[in-house]
Amino acid sequence: MMLVSNRVFSRRLHRPMAAVLAVTLTLALGLGGFVEPVAPALGAASACAEPGKDGAATYVSGVPNSYYAGGASVAVGATTVTLGAINAAGSSQAFSIGDLALIIQMQGATISTADSVAYGDGSTGSGYTATPTAGTYEYVSVRNVVGSTLTVVSKNGGGLINAYTEAAATATQGAQTFQVIRVPQYKTYSVGATLYTAKWNGKSGGVVALDVVGALTLTRPINADGYGFRGGAQNVWGHGYGGAAAASATAIGPDGAYNNDYVYSFTNTYAGTTFDSEFGGPDGFKGEGIAGTPAYVYASGNAYAQLSSSADTGATAPTITTSDLDYYPGGSKGRGAPGNAGGGSTDADANSYTGSPNQYNGGGGGGGNGGSGGLGGQNWSGTASSITNGSVAAQGLGGKLFPDTATQVIMGGGGGAGSNNDGSVGTRSIPVGGGVSEVPTAYTASSGGSGGGIVMLRVGSISGGTVSASGIAAPDPDNDGGGGGGAGGTIVITGTGTITGVTATAAGGSGASATGGVTPNPSSQYDGPNTTYTNYYAHGPGGGGGGGVVINSGTVAATVSGGTNGETTANNYAYGATSGSAGVHITSGITPASIPGARSGAECEELLVAKRFTSINGTAQTSYTADGSTDTATGTVVDTNPYWPTSGGNPDILGLITIAAGSKPSDKIEYSIYYLSAGGSPVSGAAICDFVPPDTTLINAYNTTASPTAPMEVVSGFAAPTTAYYGTVTTGSGVYTVSTTTGTGAPAGCGTAPKSSVTGKYSSAAIYYSPGAIPAFAVTDSGYGKVAFTVQVN
Repeated sequence: MMLVSNRVFSRRLHRPMAAVLAVTLTLALGLGGFVEPVAPALGAASACAEPGKDGAATYVSGVPNSYYAGGASVAVGATTVTLGAINAAGSSQAFSIGDLALIIQMQGATISTADSVAYGDGSTGSGYTATPTAGTYEYVSVRNVVGSTLTVVSKNGGGLINAYTEAAATATQGAQTFQVIRVPQYKTYSVGATLYTAKWNGKSGGVVALDVVGALTLTRPINADGYGFRGGAQNVWGHGYGGAAAASATAIGPDGAYNNDYVYSFTNTYAGTTFDSEFGGPDGFKGEGIAGTPAYVYASGNAYAQLSSSADTGATAPTITTSDLDYYPGGSKGRGAPGNAGGGSTDADANSYTGSPNQYNGGGGGGGNGGSGGLGGQNWSGTASSITNGSVAAQGLGGKLFPDTATQVIMGGGGGAGSNNDGSVGTRSIPVGGGVSEVPTAYTASSGGSGGGIVMLRVGSISGGTVSASGIAAPDPDNDGGGGGGAGGTIVITGTGTITGVTATAAGGSGASATGGVTPNPSSQYDGPNTTYTNYYAHGPGGGGGGGVVINSGTVAATVSGGTNGETTANNYAYGATSGSAGVHITSGITPASIPGARSGAECEELLVAKRFTSINGTAQTSYTADGSTDTATGTVVDTNPYWPTSGGNPDILGLITIAAGSKPSDKIEYSIYYLSAGGSPVSGAAICDFVPPDTTLINAYNTTASPTAPMEVVSGFAAPTTAYYGTVTTGSGVYTVSTTTGTGAPAGCGTAPKSSVTGKYSSAAIYYSPGAIPAFAVTDSGYGKVAFTVQVN
């Protein structure tokens, strides 16, 4: 008596390498039982996850991605990543083996902190001093999950191709953050309701990432408008929200503020402020971007601004205290533009106390991305009806453009805040993303607009539809400086098939318009003056946000225009404010292979193989028993791969995995090797090879109604199967005679023939199926099939 056992073998095939998949099970009579040699290695494991793992789906609500902050910095070549806190606004789906993850550095840039034109890049008052690490990213396949630690592989099955840094801000370096995003893997995906992402919260969010083996159908848009870096928050200094002036000069006088500050720390102010106002001193807060996060931010659409030092969500009015810190090196305020974020306005009345200090309000600069942000407007000069004599020294500078590529992409920078002393309110209703509009309030007017998020789509095909990642307009104030618009975000679309008819928009948001204290003109979209008024108090409007970036293969109609500047008072005057510059549309050389890290589901070749005993002495074994065998490349269970066709609710892998009663001489045993092309692309140059067990003889068991009979059968297809029969051959598909004394005679790729532990003889034959290419079952029925042969025990 003997025990017959079996297991499922699976190998991924790395294109364009030709490979032979040996699925060897050997039989030996006697106490030795069955010997199962390991199949020959096929080279480096393909850097694929599990294409189609999340099935064919239609989006109707919720957020498809899960977002985790980076738990700890990781080096190039690392194979493990530690997760931080999950973003509650995203999906709660945890990572599991076979998942696809996107790792992306969100913030990481070095700036000069000089309080001069040398701020930012060392010469222009904006930008960064060295090539930023922000925007580097890669896709990885998750091979194991233990607690908050993921074991991952990247390109070609290796470790990470980039380093990722998670570090709090210091006196010389702004915050450095990365996030790990679970990317759902769909067979096909239809967007049946407008799909939004989770807002960026300073640690994670702001990104839509989908992987679709087949067709992505955009019945409704994908929208990441305003989900990127946040604007600088309004800070009222001198009055409360509509309240009285400060009681004394000592209660409000700033320490070290100047009329042309490029950078100013709000912690430099006196602690004696007791009036009903935000505590934080003059000038506007800078926007958020790749170089860090200011102490006080505004996410477009929130009821209030929020402190970035806590879990504040902007649901209630915060109070800034002396215990709060600056989170940009050198300070969170002033006209200098850090990285791609807009600079805040510097107030031209910063050091005076006249009962209403900080009253000469200028405009904040727009955020940047593919295009640079526009300048904020000049400050109010202190006289009525003046539109010519404001100070250019008060204008917030626009965020610097960023050279996005297929391997480095960022969110749109937030606009800088305008200077504000009254908490005045405009009236323009502004769409702010997520289907939400806002009307400025005393808590939000003069804040900067949020930048657009990131949309990354890897698909088989798209035909038509809309994708958007635009920046948001800044809310309008009345008698105060306006904030800068958010920059457009980034959209990346690649596919192995046709991409056509898609409209992608990553435009900059407009800067805020300052009404100058007059009734808005209903005929103007910019809150222009009512012509019956004679006194027009020109205040600085906001600069427009820079245009974003669209990167794609296929045919996409892209809009990456810069946002318009805001205007003020008579004749909608720009008052020195400028529009953001246009972004970029990149198509040259963009293919799915341009994207770093693990390949998309639509690119992946994946041949899964399962072997069963399907007939014993003429009795068909039609039951299904899962054996829990895992794919060696991913660790995922082969039997439950989503592409196995189903019959009666079970994967269509029929037969036994053991023969409990054993086998005896003259028994006839049929083996079936089921195969499935489970990736998004055909498996090229593959072959399946299996040796008959030693001490058995291959018999002619197929095509018995015709002549000649055949020892090997191949059934291709599930819905409409076709059958082919094979005999003894010396080349190509068929049966190869193997010497029982030397073990030679099989194709080289089959490896070493097994040897009986009882008689010492090698297997007598090898079954070899070389189709040349097996189409993806996601596309073609013939991507599924089986190879069958029958032996008789000697």
